[in-house]
Amino acid sequence: MASSANSTAKVRRSHHRAGPVSGDPAHGRVTVRANTASATIVGPGSVDVWLRSSAADTDIQVTLTEIRPDGLETYVQNGWLRASHRRLDRKRSTIIEPRQTHLEKDAAPLPPGEFVKVRVGLYAVAQVFRKGSRIRISLEAPGGDRTRWRFDTASTNGAFLNEVARTTMWPSRLVLAVVPGVEVPPSLPPCPGRRGQPCRSYAPATNGG
Repeated sequence: MASSANSTAKVRRSHHRAGPVSGDPAHGRVTVRANTASATIVGPGSVDVWLRSSAADTDIQVTLTEIRPDGLETYVQNGWLRASHRRLDRKRSTIIEPRQTHLEKDAAPLPPGEFVKVRVGLYAVAQVFRKGSRIRISLEAPGGDRTRWRFDTASTNGAFLNEVARTTMWPSRLVLAVVPGVEVPPSLPPCPGRRGQPCRSYAPATNGG
């Protein structure tokens, strides 16, 4: 997904604001600067994006990863949403956990040429981001990265454009549940070494994100 070229990135974590970021207009990737202290997250999260699409509907995948000080990138968690299902259940949703109604009567196409707020939930996870690590969030089309199942997504043939704004007027953000006071072992875990969390060498995006 493409980001607005003249936007100013904003990414937040619950209870405190994450610092300067770099973004990737070509691939929808944003990376927060290195942590000055370890941070432990436990629970769900939310990727709140201001989205504009050339299509009436679009499927979104968000991917949260950790870029470690040793140059490796570890998968943390995913979230998915079809944009037409963006209507929230206000009674059940929280700042860290958006809950869509997924009711047929609430489904609505994206307004042409306009940015609208779409909250994509990250499934619950526990993860330690150690001092010196960076947090990376990627937005892409679902599919192609699961070994045993795939998504039933609409056929697009790559014929439309999704844009995500990151400005004062449209402040897209990442919200995570940070648990204070957790004692964190200083050494990094093996990579790979944790079930369900593959890792790879970190490759910067076109603008360093």
